[in-house]
Amino acid sequence: MKTTSLILFLGWLCMVCPGRSMGAGGTVSVVDRQGAKPAKATPTPKPTPKASQKEAAKEPPKPVETGPAPVLKLMKAQVGSPLYIQGEAGFNVLANVAITATATPTSAGSPVQLSFSPSMGQPGVAVLNAVKQILTDIRGRWPAGHRVEITAQPMIAPDDVGAAALATAVLLDSMIEGWEADPSCSVVGGLQTSGKIQGATSALMRLTTASRSNASRILMPEKNVTEGADCLVNEGLAGAGRVQMLAFKNFEEILSMASVKMDEGVVKGLEVFSKTQKVLGEAGDKAEEILKGDSDLREDLRTVLENCPNHMTARLLLGRAVGRYTHFSLRSSVDTLDRISPTIRQGLNFQTQTLVTKLEPDKLKTELETLERAESRVDPRLKFYVEILRGYGEAAHKLLTAPSSDPNANRAVLVTLANFSGKAFEARSTIADYLTKEPL
Repeated sequence: MKTTSLILFLGWLCMVCPGRSMGAGGTVSVVDRQGAKPAKATPTPKPTPKASQKEAAKEPPKPVETGPAPVLKLMKAQVGSPLYIQGEAGFNVLANVAITATATPTSAGSPVQLSFSPSMGQPGVAVLNAVKQILTDIRGRWPAGHRVEITAQPMIAPDDVGAAALATAVLLDSMIEGWEADPSCSVVGGLQTSGKIQGATSALMRLTTASRSNASRILMPEKNVTEGADCLVNEGLAGAGRVQMLAFKNFEEILSMASVKMDEGVVKGLEVFSKTQKVLGEAGDKAEEILKGDSDLREDLRTVLENCPNHMTARLLLGRAVGRYTHFSLRSSVDTLDRISPTIRQGLNFQTQTLVTKLEPDKLKTELETLERAESRVDPRLKFYVEILRGYGEAAHKLLTAPSSDPNANRAVLVTLANFSGKAFEARSTIADYLTKEPL
């Protein structure tokens, strides 16, 4: 049973219109005014058999384009995206990365070649090949006459290059179609080889990173609405409106929001929301009270959504006004607790608690303080697990910083630590069960 639970826990950690129908044919009997024998009716011509509805519903095949391949309409494009970069000591950290595509001329008929500079190895080649195929499917043809280099500042960690596919596709579409991408916006999300939008991995952390950058707006998949709500919980009301989040369902929706020249409704929505940003930002700790008590502010949020239904932040704030989005989702709660208590969890995993002396008291103290602040925001179902983490951390910290002069008392603390370790093992099994039942 414990082996099964451990496996579950480890898995948790790695976490067209049919043709118009025609009337039936027949004969018409006509009697003249003098009562003469009716003339023989003329048969109505028999209609040509109609095509089946399935055939009629098929769109006509697109004409095959001929002639020279199109050329790029823009030579440069840039957007931001929250991606992992290589940090100090080899650890990857998130940063809002500026991704730039730059074109240089080649021979007129030579298909556009893509590359990362510097090279991202075979993973980078695979990403660019997939993006090329997706855009060819969307736009009909692949352009020629240039070579395009993709650069990232700071440089993307090699194992996160796949997460840059969507932002890269947006850049290239901008250059192919001639619409100007806004370098100040941040694009979050994944892109499947089929061209379908995929939810971002580590979405809460990516959204938080983007919201704390200088991005003008964040474009995120509708599939990550839960993590968008978690970002609201994480940043608080005053911080949540700092950067406006806009959601998209498909690739085409991104383009109307990532462009310097956005659709009129998007522009109007962003302008109206800027009032809410100012009010909540100035309110500070009283932002919650104002959101619930100011009917004019909530009406402004509805106006935002009327003009820009994709406005995720306005949608979430209206939900918060009626008591929703006050805790992290279960998955984000688990991820958050893992992230803020590494030293405590290390101790809980010791085979014997005599190894507790390997833990650093200062780190235990910091993690206990962070747990205290986070406890009110995690999913209520995990309150019991927070109590285990805090209980272990407090006992271990006391033993390391103020051990008793009585050996028996210290041995009793070791027994307490061992008990917390056993409870943590059982808790992980319960949490793994919660996660398997949680909708993706």
